[in-house]
Amino acid sequence: MIPLGARAQFVWHWYTTHQSQNGHFRYAFTALSSDGEECTAAGFAINDSFYGARIHIMFSRSHDGGLTWTEQDPGLPPEIGQNQNQITVIQQIDSLNVVGIGDTGLIVRTFDGGRTWERQNP
Repeated sequence: MIPLGARAQFVWHWYTTHQSQNGHFRYAFTALSSDGEECTAAGFAINDSFYGARIHIMFSRSHDGGLTWTEQDPGLPPEIGQNQNQITVIQQIDSLNVVGIGDTGLIVRTFDGGRTWERQNP
């Protein structure tokens, strides 16, 4: 029996593609969290338009319960994404505060609704 109020996150990947002037992108979303209408999805973008795939960690945010999404780049150094680090757990605390936890002890946080992201020291 699962106690009332129990919560869990599952590891999952959802892939989609996007063609733009800057090339062909594949997106893999690895974590999702929401607080009311505020939602944050974490994942990584793979740009296939360069010699070899370039990978970077990214977030998508929604303020309307998932009807529309805006991509956010946390500005992490490229080598972090190239090492296949993934955000596997995300917690949408409120509309401004979100924490993402990934492989190899990676922790990122926003205090301003995703306009800026900071890497946290564990």
